[in-house]
Amino acid sequence: MAGSSLVTLPAETLLQICEALGLAHAPSLKALARANKYCYSVAKSLLFRTVTINVTGRSQLARDVQRCEMILERNAAFLQVRRSVVSGRGPSNRDKDTGSVDESADSGWDYHAASLHGGLNFDSTIPICDQVFRKPDDAHPAKACTKDETWKPLARLLHCLAAMTVLIYACPGQFPPCLLRIVQETPQSRLHIYTFRLRSLSEVDIESHELALATSPNLHSIRARYDESRGYEKS
Repeated sequence: MAGSSLVTLPAETLLQICEALGLAHAPSLKALARANKYCYSVAKSLLFRTVTINVTGRSQLARDVQRCEMILERNAAFLQVRRSVVSGRGPSNRDKDTGSVDESADSGWDYHAASLHGGLNFDSTIPICDQVFRKPDDAHPAKACTKDETWKPLARLLHCLAAMTVLIYACPGQFPPCLLRIVQETPQSRLHIYTFRLRSLSEVDIESHELALATSPNLHSIRARYDESRGYEKS
């Protein structure tokens, strides 16, 4: 009965209801989207607004990206994604593949912002989320380029998100070159790095990728750790 009565509401009114549900209780928004085709068509833009991937390994990243692509393609939702959040420890070449994609299995990604960030709204500001904070690693600057291949699946996914306006990166390793190239291909994308660090800052010449990252017009905000022994300052 409730689902049938919702079809009489104007789309603008139903969208406001969906936004309120998404911020207050994400499962309720998903339940409303299942009520009927009309509710789904309105809620769809919110259900897929944010894609968050928690990277814990190389093979896990590849599997989760593939699963994400399958779901977005099935729902024709690539253009609904506005924000991408990349967190976790990052991929490792030592990780071993454990099998094929299983859509029913638990994974390190999700596609609903409210369920992942406690109802925080990304529309107006980029939240300071303690759960995604990590200390930048001490890896040599060149390592970002040598590990670039492991990030290629994610770069492929981001390339398909033509309407993305925000990318938040919170992994300890340097922001990958292949992801920077994708961001620069979409001028409207704002890059927010929660683990910013220039590892070649003390060298005679700043490493080329770090220089490109620091001077990128897409770099919108950074968060850097304060370390008295290394000369960093809070941002």
